[in-house]
Amino acid sequence: TTDIRHDMIMQLQTILLLLLLHKPITALPTSKSSTKIGVNEKKWQTKFEQLKHHKNTHGNFRIPKKINSTLSSWANTQRGLHRRGLLQDHRLKQLEDIGFLAGISEE
Repeated sequence: TTDIRHDMIMQLQTILLLLLLHKPITALPTSKSSTKIGVNEKKWQTKFEQLKHHKNTHGNFRIPKKINSTLSSWANTQRGLHRRGLLQDHRLKQLEDIGFLAGISEE
């Protein structure tokens, strides 16, 4: 039961983190957290560039976990956020511009 509780706490923390990270930037305070926003945006842009590189190299957006598990997880997270309507507008546009979200509909 301790393992189950730990797993549940970790899942809740992940959900909370996703919700916090995907609020519109204008809705967040502009104190010390603005530095963190910049870091998160840089990390997102880095993953986005990796996704574009994968598409250019392999011709698709299928990323096997054994080839790049972090990029695969990131891509799946972006798909899930899009389905739930939680993807920030500027990120949504970037992903649409490269054809990543084609065929994925919001609920």
